[in-house]
Amino acid sequence: MSETTGQKKSVARKRVRRSSIPIKARKNGRVPEPVIGKELSIRERLFASEYFANGFNGLQAAIAAGYSQNGAGQRANELLNRSEVKNVLSQMAENRLKRLSVDADWIIAETVDLYKKAKESDSYGPAANLLKMLGQEAGVFSEKKEVAHTVKIEALLEDAANNIIEVNSPPAQ
Repeated sequence: MSETTGQKKSVARKRVRRSSIPIKARKNGRVPEPVIGKELSIRERLFASEYFANGFNGLQAAIAAGYSQNGAGQRANELLNRSEVKNVLSQMAENRLKRLSVDADWIIAETVDLYKKAKESDSYGPAANLLKMLGQEAGVFSEKKEVAHTVKIEALLEDAANNIIEVNSPPAQ
C-alpha cells in the first residue's frame, strides 16, 4: 500500500531524558550547587539569591525577585524574618565561605599579615585599628565593665520608706 500525499507514517519516538545541568556548565567542568530551600517558592529563592547579589539589600532584592516596588520593602522585611528564609540565607553564606575557603583562622592570619605590613610602612593608624581588631578577637579588650556597689539594697529601701512616710504624713501643728 502506498502512502497518499499529505499522509506521513507516524514513528514512535523514544523519550530522551535531558540533564538538568546547563550545557555551558558541563563543558566547563563546573557543576552548579544543588538547589537549597526547596520549601520556598521560586520567587522566594530568587529573593535569597538576589539578597546576596545586591549586597544584602532587601529592598533591591525584593524588586529584582519580581515583587512590586510599592510593597517591596515590607515584603523584604517579612521574608527576612521568616525562619525558612533565614535558614536558606545562612546555608548560602556557609556555602559561599566554603567555596572561598574562608574561615576564622584564615581571617586572623590575614589580619596579622596586614598589621605587619601596615606597621612596616609606618601606617600607624591602620596598624592600630588592625591591632584593636585582633585584641578584641583574642578577648584582650572586653566591653564589660564591673561596678562595685558599697550600699546595700536594704538600706536604700529603708530610706525610701522613711521618705514616703515623711512626705505623706499630715503636717505637724
